Amino acid sequence: MDFLVLGPLVVRSRGTLVDLGRRRRERCLLGLLLLQPGRVIAVDRLVDLLWAGDPPERARATLNSHVSRLRGALGAAGDARLHRHGDGYRLAVEPGRVDAHRFTALVAQAEALDDPARRAGVLRDALALWRGDLLADVADAPLRERVGAGLAEQRLGATEAMLAAELACGRHLAAVPALTELAEAYPYREGLSSLLMLALYRSGRASDALAVYRRARARLAGDLGTEPGAELRRRHEAVLRGDPALDLPEPAVTGGTVSTATAGAVAATVTADVGSAITAGAVPAQLPVAPGRLLGRDDALAELDTLLDAPTPLVVVEGPAGVGKTALALRWAVTVRERLPDGQIYLNLRGFATDPPLSAADALGRLLRTLGVPTAEVPAGADEAAARFRTAVTGRRMLLLLDNASGVDQVRPLLPGDPRCVVVVTSRNRLGGLVALEGARRIGLVPLAPKDAVALLHHLLGDGRLPGRAREAAAVAELAEVCGNLPLALRIAGANLAGDPDRPVASYLREAAGTLSALSVEGDSQAAVRLAFDLSYLTLPPPAARLFRLLSLVPGQIAPTGAAAALAGTADGIETVLGTLVDASLVEQPAPGRYTMHDLIARHARERLVTDEPAADRSAAVIRLLDWYLAAFHTAHTALAPYRTTVSIPEPSPPAVPAFTGDPLVFLEQVREMLPGLVRFAVEEGHPEHGWQMAYLLGPYFQMHGDGPDSLRIYRTGLAAARETAGPTAQAALHNSAGIACAIARRLPEAAEHLERAVEAFRAAGMTDAVAGALSNLGRLRVEQHQLAEARTVYEEAARLRESTGDTRRLGTVLNNLGTLLVEFGENEAALVHLRRALELHRRHDDRGGAGHTQDSIGMLHLRAGEIDAALADFHAALTDLRAVGYREAEGATLANIGHAHLSRGDTAAALEHLRQAAECFHATRDTHRELLIRQEMAALQQPDHHPG
Repeated sequence: MDFLVLGPLVVRSRGTLVDLGRRRRERCLLGLLLLQPGRVIAVDRLVDLLWAGDPPERARATLNSHVSRLRGALGAAGDARLHRHGDGYRLAVEPGRVDAHRFTALVAQAEALDDPARRAGVLRDALALWRGDLLADVADAPLRERVGAGLAEQRLGATEAMLAAELACGRHLAAVPALTELAEAYPYREGLSSLLMLALYRSGRASDALAVYRRARARLAGDLGTEPGAELRRRHEAVLRGDPALDLPEPAVTGGTVSTATAGAVAATVTADVGSAITAGAVPAQLPVAPGRLLGRDDALAELDTLLDAPTPLVVVEGPAGVGKTALALRWAVTVRERLPDGQIYLNLRGFATDPPLSAADALGRLLRTLGVPTAEVPAGADEAAARFRTAVTGRRMLLLLDNASGVDQVRPLLPGDPRCVVVVTSRNRLGGLVALEGARRIGLVPLAPKDAVALLHHLLGDGRLPGRAREAAAVAELAEVCGNLPLALRIAGANLAGDPDRPVASYLREAAGTLSALSVEGDSQAAVRLAFDLSYLTLPPPAARLFRLLSLVPGQIAPTGAAAALAGTADGIETVLGTLVDASLVEQPAPGRYTMHDLIARHARERLVTDEPAADRSAAVIRLLDWYLAAFHTAHTALAPYRTTVSIPEPSPPAVPAFTGDPLVFLEQVREMLPGLVRFAVEEGHPEHGWQMAYLLGPYFQMHGDGPDSLRIYRTGLAAARETAGPTAQAALHNSAGIACAIARRLPEAAEHLERAVEAFRAAGMTDAVAGALSNLGRLRVEQHQLAEARTVYEEAARLRESTGDTRRLGTVLNNLGTLLVEFGENEAALVHLRRALELHRRHDDRGGAGHTQDSIGMLHLRAGEIDAALADFHAALTDLRAVGYREAEGATLANIGHAHLSRGDTAAALEHLRQAAECFHATRDTHRELLIRQEMAALQQPDHHPG
């Protein structure tokens, strides 16, 4: 049995997940005991930790119930025993079975190694054990600070030591991105700044190394009133005099096995939460947590097993709300994971949610992004996207779980064409069209048999509550009947009772009698769930009940912790309140810091919002939620595009909690799927100014991380809102963003209309700088439309405007575009003049990304002229710049150009090596289209009949 606490709590026995139940506090108890295996922890200490110093009167009784159920779960699986010792508990388990203790042992092992390469390898293995924050899904931040501060410090120290070992191996280029992020995240940790200076110096960036020292010194002086320590001062002095001791001693490992991506991943494990996006190149593994115990569904599971060898592996699991369709599908999916090695994709189609169902185009966009297709390459039309999806999954043995489908038309475009892909669809409706035309099987679920419903309640309540109590046993059977034998209603009722172990089931039933009489038609499944919901809701503490009601306002039913705090009006104790809702099975936590509801429960919560929350308080909560998101987007906009000042939007008041920590791209990627609904929600709730401001502020994120159908909908909604409440400048800015999105979606006439209107409005407002920016975008569009003469005219005007405003930072980009275009006119000399000036401007502003792009353009000019040596020199200079700033996609393009240069002079071996590296870059950046083209080219070069030259 293995115990994982360095991230969400997981227990595995012989490779199978052990069911620990859904009670957050109970699982947290196990996590606390695992941090000190073999040691007795006093009951008072456990109570204090679990209830954050404010335990209820029956805390000890509840703790005993938790222990009883944990003993059952661990005893059934194997190698750990939970013992009572005096007034405390001890978990008897080998420390080596707990990942936290394996981490500590590996760090100690690394410290004893003299060889830096071996030391770095062991430390990488140790850090790879971390999957997120300590006990990420069961402990809040204050509890982690109390019990895990030492581990967190050891993790950071191990990261620093690993990067120091990498530098000793000569892998300074790969270490720069990770060290940059860490030094920013931990500005008072001088060792990180010192290592970053060394890495930059060895990468030929001495001026950047000195800038690191200046920033560190200014921050220490401004924040702490101190000067840098001796080590950092010595590093600074050594860089100033070019001390040879800073150089890498011979022999050095210059190739190495650690890439920029690896170093960046190390930084990400320490400074950022894991986003919901699939890691490039990884096998998708998107299944939510499956229920640990499934009763009364053996026949359905057996029927699902036959799918794996079926000629048409498509099944529809149908049945009423709350009957356990998703639970069945997830439980089965977990058992067959190893037989579907190419991944498992989960997509909630939201067919019965309070928000509109997911459209086929949106669903296909999410599926394609999961499979590594860059957002910019996702087709806007559903037919094209469906074809691209079928191509992407061809040859893959994988599972696609489409949950909560509303109808056949929503599902049909999402079906793969390859029979190796197994598809499971869940729906409350009978999707007869899939059975008739696609040959799908149908599995109909009905409520549990009475004996299975009773067994489920016994499991939820804990067997120790019932032996010898005939009256309680009879009450449990009656409760199952009242709940309609529906798993969802049973789980809510069970969670409610389990949290109050001294409360008789008969008492719960007496309360149910009054509620049941007010419900609708006998046998109605929603009535049974509503009953369980109401009884659970009425026992909630007032803060939890209020937050539960307010969470129904969240668009998309996915709320980050900060959004929940905004709704509540305070961040104090918010994780405890959310934990109470999770324990009551009213809210789910699919990932750390993210909360959601079953759509049926969300509807009941919305009903309670209307009846129990005064209208004025509802309106105030909506404004707090919108203000929180607006502040988050404003912060991200400032970080991603500090020079974008086309529209002046006042900085919002500070939200109740920080919008996010770490990389703004990570935060926005985590919430991307609900952004269109959020902007629409703002407008529909009567706050159009929030709607258009959000749309404007999100522009840089979409342009950096991929415009798609979702961003286009946001811009359209924002434009409509701006026409109501904003001036022409804001409308022009949104036309500009919409034009970019339309161009990427290949809606070229629509893109032209938006961009032309943006140029016209900016001219009318006398905003020369904004006119130049919109013209640059229009120039790129004219190239796409093959209107090269007009593109040239537009670029030349944009360049003149940049010159007139003195904006030489962005003039370089325009000149690069213009120079590249002039090559198409055969004006190579004029093109080279523009490109060389662009390169000089990029260098002047220390824009290494822009310099790399322009150096690559100059290289292409030389390559077309047959000047191969000059082209290679330019390409390698571009590669140095692009790698320094981590532009992997542009790095891939330059590597491909180097390969083509070698091919031009007949060196097939060198060409293949650089094309291979280019393909790896495109793979890492999820640019599957260009990766495929490169690999096809490589295959052609390796054919026996290929002749170089």
